[in-house]
Amino acid sequence: MTIYFIRHCKTKQNSLNRWSGKADDLPSDEGLRQLENLKNSISFSPDIIFSSPLKRAILTAEAIKNKNTKLIVEDTIKERDFGLLEGTEVIAKDKKILADIEINTDLGLNVEKINDMYQNRIKPFLNRLKSNYKDSNKKIVIVSHSWVGRLIAYFASKETKPSVIQVTPHNATIYKYII
Repeated sequence: MTIYFIRHCKTKQNSLNRWSGKADDLPSDEGLRQLENLKNSISFSPDIIFSSPLKRAILTAEAIKNKNTKLIVEDTIKERDFGLLEGTEVIAKDKKILADIEINTDLGLNVEKINDMYQNRIKPFLNRLKSNYKDSNKKIVIVSHSWVGRLIAYFASKETKPSVIQVTPHNATIYKYII
């Protein structure tokens, strides 16, 4: 089955290099330009879009939706909970440690652990998609967040490439995966 992942358009917090998990952050000026470019450049019509419930993802999903597209808001694909890091500056060293699925730490700051996020939310969601749409030719799009995209890439690698979790997906870019 093929799915397409799109990380929401760039937000004000992204521009400031701040942890932005559950906060409802809106697109920056650059994000609004990305939104328009995405809308004009998408080369297919999605049949189903699964979107995180956060505004930044819903705005992105609505930009690529057409009148025949089914939009499903899915709580399990919301961004990672960054606990006490929420709104603070992203430190590269912390980001790297938080992306290590084997260490699976919260840095003592109530951050949702990456393997917990994968096992409890993302993997079951993707397995449900595989089960429900395995024989379907529907064009399925997931509009979500950086850490969800990283875990989708990990799932698509059949859990053989934990290094893909280190790679931040670009805003408003379409990634195609076979799952």
